[in-house]
Amino acid sequence: MERSMRQIGCFLLFLCLLASALDARAEDRARAKELFLQGETLYKLGRFAQALEAYSQAYKAAPLPGFLFNIGQCHRQLGDFEQAIFFFRGYLREKPKASNRQVVEALIVESQQAQAAKEAEKKRQAELDREQAERARQLAEQEKQRKRELELARIRQQEKQRELELEKARLAALTASQEKNNTEPAFYETWWFWTVVGVVVVGAAAGGTVWGLSGEDVVLPSGSLGTLDRRGL
Repeated sequence: MERSMRQIGCFLLFLCLLASALDARAEDRARAKELFLQGETLYKLGRFAQALEAYSQAYKAAPLPGFLFNIGQCHRQLGDFEQAIFFFRGYLREKPKASNRQVVEALIVESQQAQAAKEAEKKRQAELDREQAERARQLAEQEKQRKRELELARIRQQEKQRELELEKARLAALTASQEKNNTEPAFYETWWFWTVVGVVVVGAAAGGTVWGLSGEDVVLPSGSLGTLDRRGL
């Protein structure tokens, strides 16, 4: 009797748990349906990112394969083709006999092509970016070289200007020296030169007289009486 009561108790507990699980499952399904309807509305409005969030929450509440297809569609509309392919394949994996299998497979091929084109465009853009970066680098190098040349030209101009100023100063000094020499009298024009000459002349004259007197003959100053012999004087 006691054993029968325990079995009945376990059975009732199982029924309670089952009822709770069914109630929770029903609640989850109701939540999933609500989210699904929200996602449908958002998708039709073109608000694909918000629709994606609604479908993802619906799948968490009730993991039905159809939600995977809807999630894939949202990713495709957002241009995330890799994720679209992932969820389309997940949908076919969970529902291999789906009535829209051919449509989904066509969407997978389309998404693969779109992804290949996207990668090609990304590669082309990367190549363009590299070319632009290289051109920018070359222009920067050219500008740097131009500035160096301008700086060298400026330095050379300054050096040339300094040389011109030095030459100008040298010429000015030379001109001043020449002007000074031109304004000073020649040595034969100075008073001291003629003073010395006078002294020399006077000295020479005095010396001639003495020499004349020391000779044998004396010439009188008038020179009219001829030559006299000193012995006759």
